[in-house]
Amino acid sequence: MTQAQEANDLALLDLLQAELEEGIFNYALEEAENLYDEDDDEILRALHWSVGTSVYVVVINPLGFIKSLFSMSPDDAEDGELGGIPDDLVLQITNTILSFTHETANEKDDRGE
Repeated sequence: MTQAQEANDLALLDLLQAELEEGIFNYALEEAENLYDEDDDEILRALHWSVGTSVYVVVINPLGFIKSLFSMSPDDAEDGELGGIPDDLVLQITNTILSFTHETANEKDDRGE
C-alpha cells in the first residue's frame, strides 16, 4: 500500500465515521481504531458502539462494506466469547452508509462528473 492509498483510505474512513456518528443517536461511539488487513491490503476501522453496559464492534472498510461485527458485553468478555449485535444497530449502520453513498453519487452527477 502506498502512502497515497493509505491517506485516501483514512480520508474515506473519516467521512464514513462522521456520517455514522451523525446518523446514529441511540448508541454512543466510544472508540475508533484503525486496523490493517494484510489479505486485502487495506485499512479498516473498528467502531466500538455502546448502549448501557453493552459494547458492539463494527469493522468497516473504506468503501463502507462491513467486514465484521460482534458484541463484547461484560458477560461475553468474561467468557471470552463474542456475542450478537442488535438488528437496529446493523440497520442504522447500513442505511447510513447507503444514504451517504447515494448522496455522494448524486453530488458527483450534479457536477457533471
